[in-house]
Amino acid sequence: DVLLYPEVPGEPLSQLFVRQDGASLDHVRRTGAVLRALHDSGPAPDLQLKPHDFNKELKAIARAAEHVDRLLPDAGTILHDVLRRAEPVYHGLPSEPATFVHGDFKADHLLVDGGELTVLDFGTCGAGDPALDLGKFAADLHWWYSLTGAAGTSEARGAFFEGYGDAPEDRLLRAVVYESLILMKSTVRRVPLFEGIWADRTTSLIRRADELL
Repeated sequence: DVLLYPEVPGEPLSQLFVRQDGASLDHVRRTGAVLRALHDSGPAPDLQLKPHDFNKELKAIARAAEHVDRLLPDAGTILHDVLRRAEPVYHGLPSEPATFVHGDFKADHLLVDGGELTVLDFGTCGAGDPALDLGKFAADLHWWYSLTGAAGTSEARGAFFEGYGDAPEDRLLRAVVYESLILMKSTVRRVPLFEGIWADRTTSLIRRADELL
């Protein structure tokens, strides 16, 4: 199967973070509004959506972190502790009916062109908890701001949730659980082992995920 996109102008939102572009907060706020529109739209009746499963997410993170267990056992212990704590926390919160979720909502999949914002890569869309997308993008903000070393994660995170608008408190709490988990997943998958600061950066981000939960 091949998926063809029409030509879309612009650059990934992530590049604005890398350049520390002052306009990035406005785009992050608009990103929140776009995501809310997706969540509120509901799936098309004839669209067959695969369900997203929280427990599968936990297993995927554990598999992806096997090298951390061997090379950074202290960080691995923290990671597995977060995985153990996350499940009862998440399932202890009230749930809501599944809705349309993008599944991989992050800054690399948002193209900015002036006042236009285009969402790409719906290959992992499905039916699930809207908190998944919220947590995914919030985790991505931690990732990019840690990469550049710039301050402002809290401000960007606040702009994103402001743009998303009023939401049930339980959805926002579940989003923080996903934020913690996906930050660990991004860390173990995206920090190159050959980076001289791999150990320090991996440990720092896993600890941040622990604090979030």
